[in-house]
Amino acid sequence: MTVSFSDHLWLAVLVAASVAACWVGLMLLGSEWARLRRWRRLLRSGLAPGALSFHQHRWLDDLIKLVHRVGEIGLRRMSPVPNEWNTLLTIAGYRRPDAAALLLGVKILAGGMGPMFGLIGSAVANATGISTDEALGTLLLGCALAPVGWLVPDWWLRYRANRRQMRLQRSMPDFLDLLLVTIEAGLPLSAALERIARVLGLTHQELGQELRQLVFDLRTSRSRAAALRAFAARTQVDAITSLTSVLIQTERFGVSLARTLRLHAESLRRAQQLRAEELAGTLPVKLLFPLIFFIFPAIFVVLLGPAVVQGIETLQSMLTP
Repeated sequence: MTVSFSDHLWLAVLVAASVAACWVGLMLLGSEWARLRRWRRLLRSGLAPGALSFHQHRWLDDLIKLVHRVGEIGLRRMSPVPNEWNTLLTIAGYRRPDAAALLLGVKILAGGMGPMFGLIGSAVANATGISTDEALGTLLLGCALAPVGWLVPDWWLRYRANRRQMRLQRSMPDFLDLLLVTIEAGLPLSAALERIARVLGLTHQELGQELRQLVFDLRTSRSRAAALRAFAARTQVDAITSLTSVLIQTERFGVSLARTLRLHAESLRRAQQLRAEELAGTLPVKLLFPLIFFIFPAIFVVLLGPAVVQGIETLQSMLTP
């Protein structure tokens, strides 16, 4: 079976359409984050929710409704939502109740794009008189892209969750400094967290969002330990988990909170310094492959190129009669 130009053309069209469909679907999950930013601007400006009107395209609303409807139908027909989906959505910051339905809808639509374009390509191939083998190959290629479309949302969600955890980890030193200052100033823990949430929301948006949820849990939960454990479970960041353990143990044993936070901040800085030194130690190994495959060949071409050309010309002049 020979591969013609039309096969390459259909392959490029199918791959581009699948990637575009996956990208559009994944961008829908970011609508919640955009909504949070709009509410934050409203709160900063001190305006009522009805004071500003936000323009939103009608087609985007229709597309979100379509994805949500497909996801709800899929949730009814499948077993309970996998715990991995809920965990990834929580870590990535998507807390809306229908986040799992949107994710499943994106996965179903992205997975169905490949077979759909395969069918369209096969029908067009048959209509234009292309051979049956090429039409069948186009259909099989579209079906082969279905697993890719199904798995791309999971990969993207894991990427967003990892990036959010990294940002939370990097914002912990600033948070500990502010928490230590407010606690030493005489504020209770809930009031200190509320004030820090307002301050950090301007520079570290993810941590500010989590702190606002923590303050709400502290006000409504039966115990402080339960709210702190929920805070650690939502983020799953090592620095936050260790901090919540310290706060829970401090409350249980009646130890000075300011002194404990100071010791914990010093240990966290020491751990981050060791981590930075470890990453710096691995830098020469990571630079080895780019040096060998990209930089050294260019240097050899510049240094040895003229000598090689001159040697070839000399050999040609010696060999020619």
